[in-house]
Amino acid sequence: YLLWYDVPVGNKRLHPDFIILHPLRGLIVLEVKDWSLDTIKVFNPDSFTVAMGNQEITCKNPLEQARDYALAIANQLQQDKQLTQATGPHRGKLAFPYSYGVVFTNIKRKDLDKAYFFEPMLEEILPSTLVICQDEMLPSTDPLTFQERLWNLAPYQFGEPLTPAQIDRIRWHIFPEIRI
Repeated sequence: YLLWYDVPVGNKRLHPDFIILHPLRGLIVLEVKDWSLDTIKVFNPDSFTVAMGNQEITCKNPLEQARDYALAIANQLQQDKQLTQATGPHRGKLAFPYSYGVVFTNIKRKDLDKAYFFEPMLEEILPSTLVICQDEMLPSTDPLTFQERLWNLAPYQFGEPLTPAQIDRIRWHIFPEIRI
């Protein structure tokens, strides 16, 4: 795995919290929120209103935020012919998958599942397969269990893994300061 934290990407210099690169799973963009369930006051497909101290702040739906970051990165990488499919029905599209998800550092899976039961619309807005919870990433968590949760965010696999040259090209685009 390669991991980038808070690097500016694209023309708009967007700052996804984390970008993960795996040769088989491609790119995974993660948006991290330190919210707890009781701080989430209102939610809909576009936005969440969250209590922060003595005020309520409305911000973009974190899953949509992660999706926007992933699309911006994909659009940027798609300009590089070495990273796209040369033939076939997906000619010109990326030669590797990309996906996204949300990490809640203060919500446990059982509590999120309970919230889904009482608020079914929440599952539609934040599908459980696209969320990693606090208790799924503790130091005591089995690494293979965590990897499975991470890979559930990236359900697509393309036939061939990324080559070292393609990985270098992706690194070149995401973090241009390392270009040689």
